[in-house]
Amino acid sequence: ATSSSSSSSTSPPTTTRVFTWGQGTAGQLGHFPVQKSGITGAYVELSPRELCKESSKDDQVKNQQNPWGFVDLAMGLNYSTGLTADGKLYTWGEGNYHKLGHGDVKPVLRPKLVEALKDVKIVKVACGYVRR
Repeated sequence: ATSSSSSSSTSPPTTTRVFTWGQGTAGQLGHFPVQKSGITGAYVELSPRELCKESSKDDQVKNQQNPWGFVDLAMGLNYSTGLTADGKLYTWGEGNYHKLGHGDVKPVLRPKLVEALKDVKIVKVACGYVRR
């Protein structure tokens, strides 16, 4: 995953855009729906694809760049994390070993707020392989 920033003299705030690509079978890319190949059983994004909310009810949200406001990203084995400027932590991907922090081992296909930490300002996040 990567992010890019742009700004101009007429609009001082920086816009961060988030793109993901690669193997995403466990939902770690944050794109929905995960459409697995009938031959390999895997979901792969071969080109960078922008991470955005998918909502048929609200086209304005759907087209908004980086609607979560991520300022930092970290990726682990089959899962991803996003951190917002106000210290909110979002996770998505494979949930085994409780590594997403949502209180279960279910996979999460879209960025989801870690509710247990919603009142804590997170300043940095790092991911690894698997913690057992």
